[in-house]
Amino acid sequence: MFKAVSTYTLQRFKPLTFLSLAVFLLLFAHPGFPKAADWAILFWLLPLLFVFRLFDDLANKEIDAEKPNRLYTKADEAKKLNTALHIAFALVAIPLLFIDINISLILTAFYLVNLMVYRLFFKTGNFRFVLPLLKYPLIVFLISLVLGQTAGPGQFLKAISLIPAFILFEHYDEPEFNIAFFYQAMALILLNLLIIFPDFSFWTIIFSIAGILFFLSMHLLKHQKPYLAYLVLLFALLLNIYCKNPWNFNLFPL
Repeated sequence: MFKAVSTYTLQRFKPLTFLSLAVFLLLFAHPGFPKAADWAILFWLLPLLFVFRLFDDLANKEIDAEKPNRLYTKADEAKKLNTALHIAFALVAIPLLFIDINISLILTAFYLVNLMVYRLFFKTGNFRFVLPLLKYPLIVFLISLVLGQTAGPGQFLKAISLIPAFILFEHYDEPEFNIAFFYQAMALILLNLLIIFPDFSFWTIIFSIAGILFFLSMHLLKHQKPYLAYLVLLFALLLNIYCKNPWNFNLFPL
């Protein structure tokens, strides 16, 4: 089993990529800018991302069967990795018991529900693209709780706002993903702006139009610049940073 995990990690868990993702999620979830002690969360966050990466790959083992360097597509190795998955999850969830048992229970409940939902819906329509993205709002929410923030509508809405951001990101990476791009952009812009401008002011409309035009222009250029997808996440992060220190936009209320 250890050899299987080691080989899988080398194939599918690129340290720089997932470290960057972990930093992004921490910055997004943090109410300000992380202090030195807050960065220690990365030592828990990286194993958690590994668990979810392995979870999603095992769900894709039949779809990815023809792709090279995919250890998890082999039946015998998949069984070993499946055992490793449950062990790794336990090692990630147990430390949370010493912080707050509720956080550990939330993560465990999500994991168990995911097992059921993946079995029922993963091979239906676009679900195989969308279901793996649900972990990101959960992770942001959990980071917020670990940092001692009070769970409430604001935290929940901020976490949920990541879904359309990652759906847009997935859109660039997966040509089979056929949810209309325009509606994805609308969802991302408006959901984030509900956090920033809950009173729906004049500037909400201005930022919405500007954001949608920005994403549509990105969409037109996506074949020339494949890394434009990362601008989606940057946009979401900048909106969130702005939300922490909003400007005074009450000059032209409707």
